[in-house]
Amino acid sequence: MNKKSLERAALGCNIKFGLSHGELECLVLENEKLYLKILVDKGADVIELIYKPTKTNLIWISERGIPEKKFTSNDYANDFLFTDSYAGGWQTIFPNGGLPSDLNGMHFSQHDEVALKPWKFEVLEESANRASVCFEIFAEKLPFRITKTFTLEKDSPYILIEESIENLSSKEWLTMWGSHITFGPPFLSEKSKIILYGNPRVVPHSEEVDIGGRRLGTTSEFDWPIGLDSNNMEIDFSNIPKPGTKSELLYISNFEKPSFRIESSDLNLAIDFQWDETIFPYLWYWQEFGNSNEYPWFGKNFNIGLEPFSSFPTNGLAEAVKNHTAMRFDPKEIKTAISNFKVSELQITRKG
Repeated sequence: MNKKSLERAALGCNIKFGLSHGELECLVLENEKLYLKILVDKGADVIELIYKPTKTNLIWISERGIPEKKFTSNDYANDFLFTDSYAGGWQTIFPNGGLPSDLNGMHFSQHDEVALKPWKFEVLEESANRASVCFEIFAEKLPFRITKTFTLEKDSPYILIEESIENLSSKEWLTMWGSHITFGPPFLSEKSKIILYGNPRVVPHSEEVDIGGRRLGTTSEFDWPIGLDSNNMEIDFSNIPKPGTKSELLYISNFEKPSFRIESSDLNLAIDFQWDETIFPYLWYWQEFGNSNEYPWFGKNFNIGLEPFSSFPTNGLAEAVKNHTAMRFDPKEIKTAISNFKVSELQITRKG
């Protein structure tokens, strides 16, 4: 969205649909504070989340840009379509998290399957005081109905996200469910700070996620935020490092409060995201700071992912079943998760 459009946006809440991004249908929810652009034809992805007073897109989008063409059956045959087409944003992941995986005679591609498919939507409310849209998809590989609803209220910097997954069958199923949220410039910089509450426990990924190496020198568990590098020097993972720092992937749990806060001192802005820990007991912390010079990032990325998840690791559903973190759905069971996204301006104390 360009700056002039932001400046002339109407007061109160508003929904715009029938829009397009190339071949893909998209939809916009907005109020005086926030502008939320969602791809209907690909995962109901959030591709713009703009804080209007500063005209800042809070969600990271890579320089490769958002795909503009609809996927074909040939595209869906690609096990790594998610990575090959990935441009950032905010996706729902279900029922397979991470690498391709085989379970009980079924094959799942990377982050299969609802993040890559078209969704439908219904406007639940559109008034000056409130805008609410529900997105819906039926999974094809497993018998599930998934919905997610975004709601804005007049002059509010909050987004309410209500998600529901329903097992449509009379059989028990094991799955993975997560929110794949990424942050980067202009909001994120090496002056940014990540705040988690209490003393969460951190489990490093079992191996490096990039051939260029990793930040940690061990895969031993540790208490947030201090880990150790290969020289036994402390790494404070609450700080964003300089560009060129090696990649890392952490799984965090045992929260005092299931939420994260990112403070951007450059922009005097903060994001607070709170989720349902009964649904998402883990937070995946993906870190990519431009050291990955090979496919698929080519040294161009400076971003993080803070991803509430039902399970871990990012090796696919079969491994989550093996380590007993896979999410179980009983016959006909419905699980519901409520999350809140809030933007605020940092209070600055001026000296002198």
